Amino acid sequence: MIGHPERRSIDATSSRQDRPLADYNWISYDDNQLQITSGEGRIMATEQDDRRGRVLWSFMMSLDGFVAARNHDMDWMRTGGYRAEPGVIEGYIERTGAIVTGRDGWDSPGGHRPWGGAWRGPIFVLTHHPEDAEPAEDVTFLRRDPAEVVQLALAAAGGRDIMVFSPNIGAQLLERGLIDEIDLHIAPVLLGEGIRLYSRPGGVPIRLSPLADEGDATSTVRVRYRPIDLAERDPAEPGARRRSPGASEVRR
Repeated sequence: MIGHPERRSIDATSSRQDRPLADYNWISYDDNQLQITSGEGRIMATEQDDRRGRVLWSFMMSLDGFVAARNHDMDWMRTGGYRAEPGVIEGYIERTGAIVTGRDGWDSPGGHRPWGGAWRGPIFVLTHHPEDAEPAEDVTFLRRDPAEVVQLALAAAGGRDIMVFSPNIGAQLLERGLIDEIDLHIAPVLLGEGIRLYSRPGGVPIRLSPLADEGDATSTVRVRYRPIDLAERDPAEPGARRRSPGASEVRR
């Protein structure tokens, strides 16, 4: 389980950097500790809350390591019809207590609510400019260190897991030892460009231990695919080739 990051003194005037939205969450500072209070005055979370779930960095990812296309476009998932194994999404919905994400992903088309809107709960969006954020229920925009936001999200989750839906934030937390598990769904597609799950040019490799295979950190994962002809693909997919009327169905 993750530990507490080093605490830092917080100037009370810095509360202007955080923008709670829709009169739902209010961030205040008492004895230099962050606290979230609902619009009705109920304390929702503080950094001192001892209940701890896991911190999961979770994405659907292309075989070549991209979690989004250019400009954080996620439409490749919809057009490809990719899906998780039965029961997985339901498990996420049940076990997730809070979400941490970034502004780019939040502002992208379809980036607001995970799992088709079936999950509801506190969402923390890290941004350099919380003052121009569009109000949304259950959402707090913060300009704050990711490690601090993780602690706040864990407290708000009430002992359940938190999901990190941001390549950049996830990478920062990983390098600080604040990620408990990387949970990936690898889609059978090569995007060729876009936003990578992890990109740190000049950085050092981060070794991983599989949760299966008894944690053998030297075990590889074998996957086998065959390329699908352009003519076989859904016409809605980028790059798909439309069949001509009467075109031969014989494969070459």
